[in-house]
Amino acid sequence: MGFLSNTQIPTRWSAAAAKGGINNDTLFIYGGFSTNENDLLNLVYTYNAQIDTWNTPNILNNLNIISKRNLEAIIDFNGKIYLFGGTSDELGASNDLIILDTINLVYNIGNLNNASTPRFYYGATLLPNQNIIYFVADVLLRQDVLQEFSHHQH
Repeated sequence: MGFLSNTQIPTRWSAAAAKGGINNDTLFIYGGFSTNENDLLNLVYTYNAQIDTWNTPNILNNLNIISKRNLEAIIDFNGKIYLFGGTSDELGASNDLIILDTINLVYNIGNLNNASTPRFYYGATLLPNQNIIYFVADVLLRQDVLQEFSHHQH
């Protein structure tokens, strides 16, 4: 088997990715952009390394989710991917929270009470207490360069 020998998706840049799914063995790739304007990108692709196959999952509850780039995908122990902020042509920089349940393939929108300023090109990690911590990585350092976010109410 060659490296990604069954590649059926267009090349994309600045996408977010995390491993999840029912058996925690599927790579989920969200958003990004293509340098080829003729490429039609789906919002999410999955890759199963066990059988070397790419798929476009049918995700329920679309909620008019738009493709974004320059954001991180953080997954919790329940198979939910958290996608905060990022940028898009439609919104510019944003501070919304998209939650993708990789087990049930359903989108949700997170609670934005006390949300931070829009973030992109940042780093994020899941802490042992299941909170997500975001690190700003843009050029202008602000007083809120570090933010911890509790997603337990979602």
